[in-house]
Amino acid sequence: MENKITLAGLDFVINFCNKINTQPIPLAEVPQQSLANIYANPKGERHYIVNIISFLPVKLDPLKNTSSGLFLNDEKTIFFNYNGVTDVKTSIHTENGLVVSRDFNIVYDSTDPIPSEFDMYHIQIDYKITSLRTQSVEAIVVHDKNLDPETDRGTVTTPVSTEE
Repeated sequence: MENKITLAGLDFVINFCNKINTQPIPLAEVPQQSLANIYANPKGERHYIVNIISFLPVKLDPLKNTSSGLFLNDEKTIFFNYNGVTDVKTSIHTENGLVVSRDFNIVYDSTDPIPSEFDMYHIQIDYKITSLRTQSVEAIVVHDKNLDPETDRGTVTTPVSTEE
């Protein structure tokens, strides 16, 4: 399985995608949004590590017609997708109430209309800005995106700063 791709001036490497629970997690214990953090990779400037915790339905169907990303597992049921830069409206205090963010999706397909059991995945993505023309951003937004039915949940996260 390929774990590297270059998209829009960014080199992405999928470090891992691990299912971390042993028993299914009931719906009542699943957060409404994925959890994410981002920090500077000590390997170099303009280099970041993103950790994502996603809760995905136990029953996933293989994905077809995917683009702008990489499969996260050998079964080809979980896909990482990069959608470029977007303005995200948040409660963070900015001049216009918008934060410029990189838009990431964890894409899957579950035909179960109301899943009752979930698996928790820890996904780690390493990315480096390789083009000097690549737009600077203030944050990332991570969505869990079910292709069927169409649902969307997202988390906005800013990089951890070690300079204070």
